[in-house]
Amino acid sequence: MSRDGSTRTVVTPQSVAEVRATRPEELTRCLRGDLDTIVMKAMRPEPEQRYASAEEFSTDIERHLSGLPIKARKPTLLYRGGKFVRRHTESLATAVLILAVTAGLGLWAGRRSWKQKNATEPPPSALHIRIRPSVAIWGFKNLSSRPDT
Repeated sequence: MSRDGSTRTVVTPQSVAEVRATRPEELTRCLRGDLDTIVMKAMRPEPEQRYASAEEFSTDIERHLSGLPIKARKPTLLYRGGKFVRRHTESLATAVLILAVTAGLGLWAGRRSWKQKNATEPPPSALHIRIRPSVAIWGFKNLSSRPDT
């Protein structure tokens, strides 16, 4: 119990992970990265390398919570691209699916057209033979009883 008579809650990685419905190992990974960079910038010994104001510090935390790139980290293409992909995963997946279907349909149509073109044109070495239609003929029976017909 504390001095005022209330009970104290002990915060452990396990209790925080339970509240966030995750495992402690995943919690550690979530806290690494941008939050780590923000805290380390705020605690730098050189004043010129720290945040200039509490507003800048707050803005970086808000940017982290929104999934935007933070100002404390170098804006490399890989970092900014990773943040963009995480923010727009569903849209990018939909775009990739549409591109895959479009490419598949284009290949299918192209192959179909190629097959039709090659099916109508005989190969250059083939002989041109004219085929005459034929009719099946059955034996005749003389129904007139005249030998000359």
